[in-house]
Amino acid sequence: MTVFIVLLILSLSLAALYVAGVIKPPLLAKTLASLAFVALGAYSLFAPGGIGPLSTQIGWHLSHPFYVRLFCGLVAGALGDVLLELFDSKNKLFFLGVGAFFIGHVLYVAAFSYIDHSAAWIALLCAFPVAAVLTVLSARLLTFEGPRRLILLCYMFALSFMCAYAWTILIRGGNTPFLLIAPGATLFLVSDTTLGLQLFAGDRLAQHRRLLGTICLITYYLAQNLIAVSVSI
Repeated sequence: MTVFIVLLILSLSLAALYVAGVIKPPLLAKTLASLAFVALGAYSLFAPGGIGPLSTQIGWHLSHPFYVRLFCGLVAGALGDVLLELFDSKNKLFFLGVGAFFIGHVLYVAAFSYIDHSAAWIALLCAFPVAAVLTVLSARLLTFEGPRRLILLCYMFALSFMCAYAWTILIRGGNTPFLLIAPGATLFLVSDTTLGLQLFAGDRLAQHRRLLGTICLITYYLAQNLIAVSVSI
């Protein structure tokens, strides 16, 4: 438990230092912050017997597909972090980072399906209104057209579905890890929405770009750390 608390504090501290711009260069800071939540998830996954109240058997988390898929989603997110730091939104390779995050959301959804696959249909219906709002927001504020807009809208729908799925499972069954995962998924949705506005709203939100970036990073690292902690339960 002591190691877990140290890793959690380290992860949140590195994220805060990155957001504050204390560690230079930014690529190093972001990599450390992202590796920290992966390390937190790894410890939760590999710790003998686990650390949560439901962990009573040696290697219980490591043998459970739900937790393994959550951890793989964390790894995909960390890879996406590095790629987005390497390639800005004007670079065609920017979508490698978007793709890594998309894979991460697919892995999270795959984890959720292990718990309650029947909830996916409810979540799918709930995701449509959220995606519709994001589509209207995109049409009014984002500056690019064509395939890039379609890719990001598909990505945001996948994220909306992941978020709705998490809340559906929590409401239907009260599954303990989802007490952390559902709020984390919501923060993820807020983070990626503000990122899209920061990068692609052009001059319309230029005066708010720094604030949007700060909100994006704070909500993102809180989301990933909540999911990493949920691996321990």
